[in-house]
Parts: sequence; C-alpha cells; structure tokens
Amino acid sequence: MTFNVLLKNEILENRPLRARHKKAYAYGLLLFAQSFGGEMRLSTEHKGIAHLYASAATGLVGISGSVTTYTRVQAGKTVYDVQVDSVQDALAIAASFGDGGEGIRTDVFKTDEDRGAFCAGAFLACGSMIDPQNSYHLEFVLPRPALAEPFSALLAEMGYPPKRTTRRDQQVLYFRDSEQIEGMLAVMGATRITLELMNLKIYKDIRNKANRQSNCDTANIDKAVSAGGRQVEDIQCIGRQMGLERLDDDLRELAELRLQTPEATLRELGEMMNPPLTRSGVNHRFVRLGQLAQECREAAGKENHG
Repeated sequence: MTFNVLLKNEILENRPLRARHKKAYAYGLLLFAQSFGGEMRLSTEHKGIAHLYASAATGLVGISGSVTTYTRVQAGKTVYDVQVDSVQDALAIAASFGDGGEGIRTDVFKTDEDRGAFCAGAFLACGSMIDPQNSYHLEFVLPRPALAEPFSALLAEMGYPPKRTTRRDQQVLYFRDSEQIEGMLAVMGATRITLELMNLKIYKDIRNKANRQSNCDTANIDKAVSAGGRQVEDIQCIGRQMGLERLDDDLRELAELRLQTPEATLRELGEMMNPPLTRSGVNHRFVRLGQLAQECREAAGKENHG
C-alpha cells in the first residue's frame, strides 16, 4: 500500500471531522471532482472515496434519480467512476452550495475547521502526497483552471500559501516546505501521519548532523594525515642533511615521536611529550622544524649546483 493511500485512508477514517463539518467536507469533495455543476462525476482509484462521494451527493438534497458507480481497468489499475445520473439532480446539488462550479463559495465556511474539512474533501478528490521518506511534496491537481486563484487565496488565508505550476494543461497547487505540509495534514485530520512526519524530520535532522560530523571528522583525519606526511618528510630531510642528534632537545623529542607515530594528531603528540605540551606548542615546534628543513633543502640545492 502506497503512502498516498495510507494518508487518504486516515483522512477517510476521521469520521468526527466529517460529521462536525459535513457540508464543507462534501463541498470540497464534490467541487474538486472531475465535473461539478450540470454534470457531476468523480474518477478515483480509491474505493472508499468513491463510496463517500456517492454518499455526499445523495445526502445533500433529495435527488430524484440515482448515483451510479462504474468500474474499469486503466493501466492495470481499477478505477471507480461515480456520477450523478440526472442533470437536474446535479444542478440541485451544486445549488445547495449556491455554486455553479466556477469558483469557491467561501460563505459555506463558518469556522477555520470548516476550511480544514473543505481541504480534506478536496484532497480526497484531487490531492496526493509523495512518501516523505523520499521527498516533501503535497499537491492538488485541480480539475478546472478557475479553481486555482480562489483555492490558492483560501490556502494563503489559512497560513499555507502554495506554490503553483501547470502540468499537462492542468493547474497544480503544491507544497514542498515540511512545516506547511505538517500544517495541511493536521487541518485535514491526518493527525497520526502528521506526528510521523514530525518524527521523521527529527530523525533526518539527527542523521544529517551525524553525516556532517562524520564528513568533518574524515576531512580532519585526511588533513592530519597529509600534515603528518609533510612533517615526516621535513624530519627525514633534516636527518639526512645534519642529523637529528644536532637538534635542540625539544625539537629532537618531537621529531622522533613523529617518526614513530606518523598518524598521531598534534594533541596526541603533545600528550606523549615529557613534559606534556599543548597542541599550539606542538604546532609551533613543527613550524620551526619546517623552517629548518627548508634551510637544509636550500643548502643541498646550492651544493648540487656548486
């Protein structure tokens, strides 16, 4: 079962939301179906949504005809087509909202919860969400272009301004911000998945921090190994040109320790010395060894050219 189906199942199972805000919920479901007005029809791969659509259509007004559900197979998937058979019934249902399908009648909404229920119905009709394990993306593929402006404005009023694009000649309103998606899921009644998304964000944040720390540690190790290699070369150069025994005691001790432990960090080298030395002190002595090695190389170069 896909994440999108799990999400729609949870919204469908939230019967208290549907019962408390029945008209707003039905309005979203019916308005955002494939047809609304003189023709009223929904196509969905979700059997529960098909049943809810039929129930919403028949429960609004006393219709004289019937609501019929047809089943067909498309691209290997079962699709449920639900339609109000009578044009007069379809018009009566639309009229119960004072709507002809060209916009959104906001006077249907009395409370913020009504708006959330309306969005829940709209999402069941034309919405989808990608599994947040892969990406944060929730969208509404609108059945009619005329819905884009008023629905976008409504979502913005609720505090969730959507992004907008066109896909295959259809207007799409979408969200990619995880906090906006959390808010939308909560107002649509998907409490459990909202909490799961929050937990997933925490997990991803911890994992990303751990990866950044690991990358930083790896970079520091590489840097230390590279620096250690240069220091060993300097010490070997000094040894060849003048002999380590001629170094001052503090430099000789450090040089010998570095040759014995080329992988050790500056702090570890400092702890090995007698008396112990700070990281800064160790680095200062390596600077002196580096300068001395450079002098040895320059002297050797002069001898070779002499």
